[in-house]
Amino acid sequence: NIMSSKLVKHYKDSCYIMTNVATRAKDYYSFLKNFVRIPLIIISSLMCLSNTDTGSVFEPGTLRIINIIFNAFTAFLLALEREMRFAENADKFHKLSNDFNAIYHTLEITPTNEVNIKEISNKYQEIIKKIEYLPNIIKNRVKKEYDSKYKLPSIIGDSIDEELDDEISNKELPTIIDDSLTIITQE
Repeated sequence: NIMSSKLVKHYKDSCYIMTNVATRAKDYYSFLKNFVRIPLIIISSLMCLSNTDTGSVFEPGTLRIINIIFNAFTAFLLALEREMRFAENADKFHKLSNDFNAIYHTLEITPTNEVNIKEISNKYQEIIKKIEYLPNIIKNRVKKEYDSKYKLPSIIGDSIDEELDDEISNKELPTIIDDSLTIITQE
């Protein structure tokens, strides 16, 4: 069936792109997490060195001011990391990447005429709903790389997902029979 093969191709392409998007977002948040943690390591080392000084370089009042500055900067970086949830977002996007990849591989190994489009659509939408925020830098890079090759998912800036999902939910094209993973067309 031509329409079911179009839908399978659509979800396969969308999952391929979203796997890439989620992987890039994971890398982005991991970079930010590490970018914040490096100054924390340097500050801890500097505090250790300044506190072991016996007074030959720093006067006691100066040492106290330096410790206050280091502690304030450390508290700021820790609060920034906690508020921005870099580690949590990196983990979340890692899981999302795995979820999209699982759907992609399911579509890759299952013959087109045996794919349950409704089930795939529901899984795909369930995963998409878990994405609360996608950095614009990721969207722009993906648009630049894939826009000429693929129809982009709606979360990136195209509306193809919504159009196809409306068709699926209205049951205009494929009709799913029970849970048997087979698709027939309406007559």
